[in-house]
Amino acid sequence: MDGGSCKTAINRRDFLSQTGSGILAAATVPASLSWSSNPPKPDGLSGAAEPVTVPSGAKKKIPIGVFDPVYDHLTLDQMLDKVSALGLEAMEIGTGGYPNNPHCALDDLIEDKAKAKAWVKKFEAKGIRVATLSCHGNPVHPNTQHAQKDVETFRKTVQLAEILDIKVIVGFSGCPGGTPTDTQPNWITYDWPP
Repeated sequence: MDGGSCKTAINRRDFLSQTGSGILAAATVPASLSWSSNPPKPDGLSGAAEPVTVPSGAKKKIPIGVFDPVYDHLTLDQMLDKVSALGLEAMEIGTGGYPNNPHCALDDLIEDKAKAKAWVKKFEAKGIRVATLSCHGNPVHPNTQHAQKDVETFRKTVQLAEILDIKVIVGFSGCPGGTPTDTQPNWITYDWPP
């Protein structure tokens, strides 16, 4: 498309706000309270965020974010610099399972609450909210060792979410083998996860 053929440019945020529906509204925040300008601040050990009051009729804003495995080649600090420079406001962070956890040392963070709080403050310092934790594993994998590892990752992810007052965890329900003797899950239509 050449520069003269498009008389009106629209950015992603404007597009989403103009085409949003009731489904999108469930994931929005007031425009005056963007994640980048006003990240929730935990209080004390509870990690509870301060309540946000949404004025009646306030324009809603969808935080733009990314799932961290796209930056698995970067350290946590490099990734935060990158996404901050891109203007992103929220992140989904892998804690294990198929996305792995290159930016979230799950065991270390659940063993030391101060370390967990310092970890999330790194995001907040860049104006980025940890919107969700992800542990896409397969807790019903026909290989019982694989299944147990994914069950444990989910359990630890729930513990970390509780420590940090993160309200959303993304995961897989999993897929068993097709028969009692199968050694691999019966993924029907797609070659990911492996």
